[in-house]
Amino acid sequence: MNSAHCANFFDDKLQLEETNLQPEKMDYYEIIIKNNNNNQIMKVYRQFQKMKQLRKGLFSFMHNHELKRIDGNIICIDGTIDILIWNNQVIIFNHIALERILNFKDVFIEKTMEAIAKLKHEDIMLNVEQFEDDCINDSRII
Repeated sequence: MNSAHCANFFDDKLQLEETNLQPEKMDYYEIIIKNNNNNQIMKVYRQFQKMKQLRKGLFSFMHNHELKRIDGNIICIDGTIDILIWNNQVIIFNHIALERILNFKDVFIEKTMEAIAKLKHEDIMLNVEQFEDDCINDSRII
C-alpha cells in the first residue's frame, strides 16, 4: 500500500460521527489545518481523554476575581498527537492509541474466533478451548 492509499485508508476509517460534543461518546478528535496559499491539508488525530475522575468534580474558572462555575460538558484538547496525515503520508506517534481508535481489539477477536471455529471444525488440535481462552484473554498478542 503506497502512502496515498494509506492516507486514504485512515481518512475513511477515522471519519467522525457527530456526537453533539457528548464527551462520553467520543473516542478521538480530529484537527484539520489548511494552508490557504497552496490548499495543503494536515490532519491531526488524538485519542480523546475522557477525564472520568475530573468530571465528578466541580469545574470553574476565575473571572474578575470571582470563581465562576462551568456547567455542561467539557473536553480536553492537549498538545499530544497520535496520528498525523500530511502530504499523503501517515505518521503514527502512538501505536496504542491507533489500536484503540481503529478498534484493533474487536477485529482481532473476530478473526481469532473465525480461526478457532476452523480449528474446532477440522478437529486438528488438542485443547482448542484452552487455546481460545489464551488468545482472547492475553492482550499482549493484540
